Amino acid sequence: MLERHGKVVVVRLKKKKPVEQKPCVRRLLYRLKAFFSPTAEEISADEVVDLLIKTFGNYRYYLLLADERYTVYPIEVMLELIKKDDTKQLQWYSERFDCDNFSLRSAAKLHDLVYPSGICYGELWFYSKSGDYGHAINVFIARDGNELKVYCAEPQNGQLVAIDKDDWQVLMIKIC
Repeated sequence: MLERHGKVVVVRLKKKKPVEQKPCVRRLLYRLKAFFSPTAEEISADEVVDLLIKTFGNYRYYLLLADERYTVYPIEVMLELIKKDDTKQLQWYSERFDCDNFSLRSAAKLHDLVYPSGICYGELWFYSKSGDYGHAINVFIARDGNELKVYCAEPQNGQLVAIDKDDWQVLMIKIC
């Protein structure tokens, strides 16, 4: 389903019922794990849209959201999860495993680390406004004290990246 929020195009993935699965011990253990997850809270997809537009601006880019609710963790928990992500240990290969592959793998890895609780962590693709390069990194929302904030992380080294609204022209943000 397509929506417009100002100039931002929001694509929401409306889903049908899940595929029926046979019961298994592994899925039961994952469900139990969810009860012992770190302190987390849920926010709506509308809150995610508002925070991202407030952070990156209201110009033409695509915002892809796969869910109606997202789990948000305190920033301290997010930094620990990013530290556990082994994506940064992989070798970079031009056009075969470069920045977009790193950001995709890191997003999948963090989702795996908190499964089945979910996480508001995804991919961000941008170009520099000068047009001389493009890059893909990760984007997430975390609680910092009393407020929710948007952060970016470089999956090739596991470090937080300062959001550069003066130089970045966002093309796409995808959060599953």
